[in-house]
Amino acid sequence: MFKVTDEHIDFIISDLKRKGIVLKDLQENIVDHVCCLTETELPESGNFEAYYEKIIARFFNQELKELQQETDSLVNSKSIDLLKSTLQVSGVISVLLLGFGVYYKLHHLAGAGIILFTGMLLFCLLFIPSLIILKFKDADAKHNIVLVSTAFIFTLAGGIACLFKIMQWPYASILMTISIVAFLVLFIPMYFVVMNAKPSQKFITFINVIIMLVVGILLFIMTL
Repeated sequence: MFKVTDEHIDFIISDLKRKGIVLKDLQENIVDHVCCLTETELPESGNFEAYYEKIIARFFNQELKELQQETDSLVNSKSIDLLKSTLQVSGVISVLLLGFGVYYKLHHLAGAGIILFTGMLLFCLLFIPSLIILKFKDADAKHNIVLVSTAFIFTLAGGIACLFKIMQWPYASILMTISIVAFLVLFIPMYFVVMNAKPSQKFITFINVIIMLVVGILLFIMTL
């Protein structure tokens, strides 16, 4: 039976790196499989390097880096699933907490402030960041990265302003006004320019702009 040495293992790892296998766990798994097969199949006096070239070909169809690409795709898929779960759970909990908080507030029950605070904090620190990361993994969003980034910045700013307003902290009205004005003056024109450039999106862009303008103006009036 052939005995695999540390030199053989170093040779395998170097070859894997050279062929595009960079993930350490994947390298170790391939090394384990190659070593087991080598010690089982290769005679004691056999040529390791020649046998290695034959055995490594069993792991791919065209190129070895296919394994790296498949692994990256799997890891990315798992991270997206985790982000989606986080987004859904944090979104539902935020809405429930805010709903209970409003109910407590209307009925002057104790604990309304802390419930509203927790719900808004969860929305700002967990829901929005998860949504941002998930969006940036979307191929379509990458083409409009400035627009998407601006949208999330204003959403986060608006959420923080609402948090200040709910908790009746100083500068809440100023933060709310700045957020709404920035939304009306900066984001909506940017959205219109970017989205209106796509012929298939012209009508829906017009409708969205009208809705955003009406909502923004009404919110601004409420801050006066």
